[in-house]
Amino acid sequence: MDIYFDKKNIISFLENRGKEGYSDCLRLLKRQLDCNFNFSKDEIASNKMLLALVKIFSAGVGNTKVTFLEKPFPPRPLKSNCYLQFDNDQLSSAYLLDDEKTTILKEKGAVLVGGVGEEIDIIQSLFLNNNDYKLDRKLRIGGADLTNWQDLKSFPFETTDILIVDPYIICDQTSIENNLLPLLNVLSNKSSCSVNIVIYTELKEGHLTYDRVKSQIKDLVSKATGVKSSFTLVRYGDQRDVKSPQAEHDRTIFTSYCRYYSGDTFNYWHEDGSKRTKGRELHIASYADKENHDLAKELISDIQENINSLPPEYIEGDKKSNFLNFT
Repeated sequence: MDIYFDKKNIISFLENRGKEGYSDCLRLLKRQLDCNFNFSKDEIASNKMLLALVKIFSAGVGNTKVTFLEKPFPPRPLKSNCYLQFDNDQLSSAYLLDDEKTTILKEKGAVLVGGVGEEIDIIQSLFLNNNDYKLDRKLRIGGADLTNWQDLKSFPFETTDILIVDPYIICDQTSIENNLLPLLNVLSNKSSCSVNIVIYTELKEGHLTYDRVKSQIKDLVSKATGVKSSFTLVRYGDQRDVKSPQAEHDRTIFTSYCRYYSGDTFNYWHEDGSKRTKGRELHIASYADKENHDLAKELISDIQENINSLPPEYIEGDKKSNFLNFT
């Protein structure tokens, strides 16, 4: 995962080295994140704090990259919709910017953005509310931290895309109402931009069709974000055919900054709120961990390969995604 710093932001970060959380954030920068600095190396010699930056990144750095950019990214003057031109990696990057339009971009909820003085808070958000250097959370389904889908609001992230992989996520209307819709509501809640929803599920007799679910999903996400959103339903062949290249057994959700892993299903709850699944835990993985990010990218690559092999009639809807190609 990449992180971008304007000059004033990295200086602000270093000046707050006495603040709680600084050490963990610095360790993350050195060991897991690819750091991009929006200024040239020539500017370092004129600033004492920037000279300290060179010393910090001269030792104890993991398998990460440090890059000094001649031209800042995102391009300036900053535009509130600049994320529309971002590639996959840029949509999953963090941005610490010194610009009068930083707040406007932040309010879009498309990418993770902070202004001068917000550096530690933004980086700490990647720890998923852990009080230690941890980039994963495991929540017991039905336990104190996960009594319903609304509890996921404790782990909010911006996103432009939500991909749900689950063969039974639209098996019936009750499941839609008690699980899929409230789940989508909480996952898109921090976004005020158009969010692309893609559901990758099994083509199974009796499951709801695209026409049955499209309005429910699009209306709910549009209401949550305040912006018209898109929905695409992808259905693969019979999962019992182990030779089928389209079969996906694992239940998982991909968003721009974290991934959710489940056991047997994402249909966790009955109508009365009681636990429906026999699964035990929901695992949330932050892309600030390089391995988590690499696995998420591999998921997208595998789903893309499956999509490429599907007949056109297995793919219905808007066919929009920033991470998948439907053309």
